[in-house]
Amino acid sequence: MITVLLDAGHGGMINGEYQTSGKRSPEWEDGSVLYEGEFNRAIKYRLKERLQEMGIPFVDVNPGDTDISLQNRCNLANEYSNSLYVSIHANAGGGTGCEVFTAENCSNKSMQMAMFVADEYKKRFSERWRGIKKKDFYVVKHTKMPAVLIECFFMDTEKECKSYLMTRDGREAITEWILHSIIKYVKWQS
Repeated sequence: MITVLLDAGHGGMINGEYQTSGKRSPEWEDGSVLYEGEFNRAIKYRLKERLQEMGIPFVDVNPGDTDISLQNRCNLANEYSNSLYVSIHANAGGGTGCEVFTAENCSNKSMQMAMFVADEYKKRFSERWRGIKKKDFYVVKHTKMPAVLIECFFMDTEKECKSYLMTRDGREAITEWILHSIIKYVKWQS
């Protein structure tokens, strides 16, 4: 069976200190702030629970809250054969919607996973689908297995941040979107 390699981009919170400079929403009028690494980890932890329930093996390639280097994440991931790498992020730049990235010269398997991500998104959300894009982000370029990097809504767009990224229901919807994309891929590879 395929092993899912989960990567929550950036660092988390340690003793109330965010571990990655930048990578946060603006401070909203109500004083709230989204820290991307915290969001990414919340989705990853929920995915781990759901994958365990489904009996799908997984490895956390960025455990804990320290911001582990991209090279170390890839080195750990590259120890696994018959695997799928999924990197979880929140987007920024003032846009809307979600998108998925593969490497410029990705495998057909990476592209298939990206298509599953797109299909599941369109079933679950009415917000803008930004597309399947190719960019040589370190973790999709330097891993030896099929790999995708998923950008989940915009943390600097208040409506998306507060509706999806900062709410329990929003986070659960994002988890289910990614989970069902993974399930489709695992079934496709069986």
